[in-house]
Amino acid sequence: MSRNNEPIRIAQITWGLSGGGTDTMLCNYYRAIDKQKVQFDFFLDRVEDIPEDIKRMGCKIYHLPLKKRFYRNSMELLKNYKIVHSHLSTYDLYPLYVAKKAGVPIRISHSHFAAVKAPQFTKNLIYSISRLFLRKYPTHFFACSYEAGRWLFGKKFKQRENSYVVKNAISVSKFAFCNKKRDEARKELLIGKKPNSLVIGHIGRFCYQKNHEFLITVFKEILKKEPDSVLVLVGEGEGRANIEEKVRVLGLSENVMFLGWRNDADRLFCAMDVFVFPSRFEGLSLVLIEAQTSDLPVVASDKNSPDSDILEKMHFLPIAETQSNFEKWADEIINAKKERITDFESVKHSGYDISEAAKELCGIYEKLAGSSIVR
Repeated sequence: MSRNNEPIRIAQITWGLSGGGTDTMLCNYYRAIDKQKVQFDFFLDRVEDIPEDIKRMGCKIYHLPLKKRFYRNSMELLKNYKIVHSHLSTYDLYPLYVAKKAGVPIRISHSHFAAVKAPQFTKNLIYSISRLFLRKYPTHFFACSYEAGRWLFGKKFKQRENSYVVKNAISVSKFAFCNKKRDEARKELLIGKKPNSLVIGHIGRFCYQKNHEFLITVFKEILKKEPDSVLVLVGEGEGRANIEEKVRVLGLSENVMFLGWRNDADRLFCAMDVFVFPSRFEGLSLVLIEAQTSDLPVVASDKNSPDSDILEKMHFLPIAETQSNFEKWADEIINAKKERITDFESVKHSGYDISEAAKELCGIYEKLAGSSIVR
């Protein structure tokens, strides 16, 4: 809390609050943080589908697209803040430059990825150059894991006094496995299917990073051995139409469900038998924490951070696009199914309970606000 008993207002700069991993992480912390001490205001590139409860919690929401006069539109607003916290990865370079020009004393860059790659060479080159110059404008460096911190901020991330790991925490009680939720959700999903069908799930944006093409090819192999299997895909994104077309061309439409974004991921995790996550790159994905909290077996690519295996039960595999590897993934997924239990204490002990994590973040903000000097 500031000296005048008003909460410390933090300018949170991010792409949106519509349901992606970073969006969900920010919303989780905002719901749990002590708003008598700390209040968030959101500077968003897009303002679609903001959760209604978030709007009612006292935050200010500014629609400030990064590519549309962000400098001019945000400069005067940013002058009102002691702390700016940006979540745009390599793109943090620009808003934190503006924040420095505006005289903001505490400027935080937050790494949510352990790598960022694109199919185009030029984009990868831009990412690499941006990382080199990014470190000039933040005063503090946050990351979801040490690996993500090293990737964006360099090898000395762990040793710096101005570096912090902020875990992708969740409401562990909400995501604990529940047989009642499972029965209700499977009844909804398996209309016309056998009740004991193998339900494989994925939650994530349809984009290059999430590697849905690989997942569909693996699922085709699964159907050869488990023909009643169902693949549940949750999310939206620019690549959805291409994946829908691939599913149609391969003749898998009867077994693949496209659910769009949902606000009942806890129920869907309960309904699934295995969660599959073949990403090309990640930081420490929030959905992997949620899936493990639900005691759901996870088969993921080895491009995911080892830190994401918080219960040391995940299955990691390479994503080489060979027939033998597709078959290996299929066998691993089929064999991963198990009886599940309701036990989230292990996740709590790993530090991923949002109630405790929000207290830690609040303390960091208060510490930084109390020691801030213009730099």
